[in-house]
Amino acid sequence: MKHLLKMSDLSPAELTHILDVADQLKADCKAGRTEPLLAGKSVALLFSKASTRTRTSFEVGVYQMGGLGNYMNTAELQAGRGEPLRDTARVLGRYYDCAVWRTYRQRDLEELAELSGIPVINGLTDYAHPCQVLADLMTIRERRGTLAGLKLCFVGDGSSMANSLIVGGLLAGMQVTCVCPQSYRPAADVLGLPFCPVARLIGVRAPAAGRVLLIGSLGGFAPAASAAAEAVRSGQLTAREADALLPACVCSGPSFVILAVGQSMLGSAELGVLLFLAQVAAGYLSAALLARLGGTLGSMTHPALPTASQPLRLDGIIAQASQTYLKLCGFVLFFRMLAAGAGEVLPSGAGVFCAMLLEVCSGCDLAAKSGRFASMLCCAALSVQGLSVLMQVRTICPPEMTLRQLYRARLLHLPLSLLIFYLLLPQRAQETFSILCGRVTTMRRLPPDCALLVFLGCCFVVCELSRVLAKELNQTQRDKVANQS
Repeated sequence: MKHLLKMSDLSPAELTHILDVADQLKADCKAGRTEPLLAGKSVALLFSKASTRTRTSFEVGVYQMGGLGNYMNTAELQAGRGEPLRDTARVLGRYYDCAVWRTYRQRDLEELAELSGIPVINGLTDYAHPCQVLADLMTIRERRGTLAGLKLCFVGDGSSMANSLIVGGLLAGMQVTCVCPQSYRPAADVLGLPFCPVARLIGVRAPAAGRVLLIGSLGGFAPAASAAAEAVRSGQLTAREADALLPACVCSGPSFVILAVGQSMLGSAELGVLLFLAQVAAGYLSAALLARLGGTLGSMTHPALPTASQPLRLDGIIAQASQTYLKLCGFVLFFRMLAAGAGEVLPSGAGVFCAMLLEVCSGCDLAAKSGRFASMLCCAALSVQGLSVLMQVRTICPPEMTLRQLYRARLLHLPLSLLIFYLLLPQRAQETFSILCGRVTTMRRLPPDCALLVFLGCCFVVCELSRVLAKELNQTQRDKVANQS
């Protein structure tokens, strides 16, 4: 371990080792035999925030261990006058052996660690406070004798301390409970920690991977694709890492599978649960297999973090969200009309097959009415997802994401999901398929002429929003050029 930027940088063994060393250093200090472990070393203590305890702890600690701790208020450096962070990082890296930074944005801290070439320690950011949590865990272990098996409860806002305590407590084997106001919950990637082992199985070790898998499991393909795209744009994931994750999280959400397909179409919410479990398990397995077959495991490097861009105004955010939503609605309406036409014109079996290839909801609707093997056909439709979903994902994701892994995964996902679903069925009896047909609920459909009118309206609105956003972007670029000149 070179840096300490957040608690998730540590493994359980590394956490235990740090606490053991801290206990030994504390005992040596009380006995008056502190070793000068930092003799000849200089540590830059950078503080963008006011501090009493953190500053004092680092200054005295560096001094007691024989090193030079140099306190610097970042507002007084050239960085406070507009010097790029990369230039400041390179200068500090030439003079100091280590840097401690108490700042605001986690991204700035990670950029300093990447460009300075020296170990960087997080003295507090808006995202994480690992040093404070290490001190807390050290104190708990001193009083309780152990950490594993203890119950840790945090009450307050889900800020940096909550994020770090959750991760630190779980690494130490503790049972962690976090009580926060609804609007001040911990960070999403912290809540996605249970999915990190699955991400490592796929070959992605970036912390944002757990968040993408969590969102995909709860929200379905559209939120998952949006989360992956945003992680790529912000530098939290490479395009290759995002492509490797998509096969595991591009599936229908639990509400659609359990309630719409299971309960409404097939008449059994329990069957919907089995369908959802089969889809998720097949997604994880296909992503992991493709990652290994494609040689992506262990070959991915974290990208350089991009410089911060100018945030959009509220009107721009609403316009972008509306544009994306209308695009997705347009795809759904268009392919649903094609699927409905195929279901009316083609023979029964061919109509179901064609609808499954075009649009997942229409495919499930026709599959649920097919008779004896309705649930298996619904499982196949959910696995294929349809051309509509694939085009929606392509629209959401940035151009640097190829989506090749996702396309390949559809061929592997289908047999895996059918096999898993068959194994999950009670007693694996065919009667499970046949008893469901009589309880099918027909989905309401728009008349073709109304659907076409709505689709054309969506296209018109999307074009207008694109024109407005392009005009706003051009104006922003002209303003930047004018300010620079």
